[in-house]
Amino acid sequence: MKVSIIMPIYNEEKFIKESIESILNQNYKDFELIIIDDGSTDTTYDKLKIYLKDNRIQYYNIGKLGKVEAFNIGYSYSRGEYICFFHGDDIMWNEGIQGRLDALIKTERNLVAC
Repeated sequence: MKVSIIMPIYNEEKFIKESIESILNQNYKDFELIIIDDGSTDTTYDKLKIYLKDNRIQYYNIGKLGKVEAFNIGYSYSRGEYICFFHGDDIMWNEGIQGRLDALIKTERNLVAC
């Protein structure tokens, strides 16, 4: 696995389907999507559960701990060589992962964040 996408969510019922689909529709397929639910109280889970059959997606409901802690928990579950932080209302264009990887791989510098 090359890329781990960490997506903390909280009450994203309006955006979650489009956000997840933008990840699943990537031209680059070697990724895991780690969804950390930070205690949503709306219908977010009902809208995303149809995607959990995809074995690239992991879902954890951690209760309300805050976005920073949700990112940290997602990071602890990640297995990728590269980490992509993403939000439940973000949309990624179809070449988003590949474009980011190409830029990282081409550089001769040791990057920590980009």
